[in-house]
Amino acid sequence: MTAVHFLEIADLGVRLDLLDDEEPPGPRFEPFAALSRTRVDVVLRQRLSPPDERSSWQYHREKVLHLWQCGDGEFEFQRVRDVSINPPYSHTDLALDTGLRVILARFLATRGGLLLHASGWRRDRTAAVFFGMHGAGKSTTVRSAATGEYLCDDGIIIRASTGGWRAYGTPFRGTDGRPGSPGGGALHGLYALRKQAGPPVIRRLEQLSALKQLMRCVMLHDETTVEREGSLDTATRLVRDGWVRELALGLGTNPWDALADWAN
Repeated sequence: MTAVHFLEIADLGVRLDLLDDEEPPGPRFEPFAALSRTRVDVVLRQRLSPPDERSSWQYHREKVLHLWQCGDGEFEFQRVRDVSINPPYSHTDLALDTGLRVILARFLATRGGLLLHASGWRRDRTAAVFFGMHGAGKSTTVRSAATGEYLCDDGIIIRASTGGWRAYGTPFRGTDGRPGSPGGGALHGLYALRKQAGPPVIRRLEQLSALKQLMRCVMLHDETTVEREGSLDTATRLVRDGWVRELALGLGTNPWDALADWAN
């Protein structure tokens, strides 16, 4: 028997089928909970044992779970039960975090979207996304934003929408420790972070440099050629249309001081 849970992440319907004896999704997923969904885009189903014919499945192994793709948007996982987990996290919490990162990244890559290792902040119905490698200042930048809504400090989803692009928060918790918000907004810009002393400065990047920096922060896991090419195509469109810029600022500086006057 399974317990069914529904989430809504970036306007995508996600169904979780968990075994009855499994813990329910933790508090970080509560803001994303939906009572029911008439449209389900992605299914993540828990199982006790591996599939009988593993060769017919795409297989992905992580520290906390083994994951199989069994169809378009359909995935099954077996939790690794002998992994040591430090409080306040639970085995279920980390398994769902890892599994959802993998399946959303794969789903979005072939549908004109991206899951970015980035932080995000919404203000005045627009969302600014700050990306960079570990230590770039993603968490510090959103922590320093004076007004608006925190989206996430570890994973931001970018999707094309009618009339432009939108950025969405996710339940993936990073170093800031705060759970993500299900909110989203029209894309204000994608900002490659660079630390510097003095007032914040925004500049456009040369397209090849912008593409390289952006692709380094795209989350993909054991990607296929189709997924890799799909992500590259989406990133190229964002760069070509001028959405990717560099934001140079000192740690602890309110980024909106520089962003408020910038128009795409």
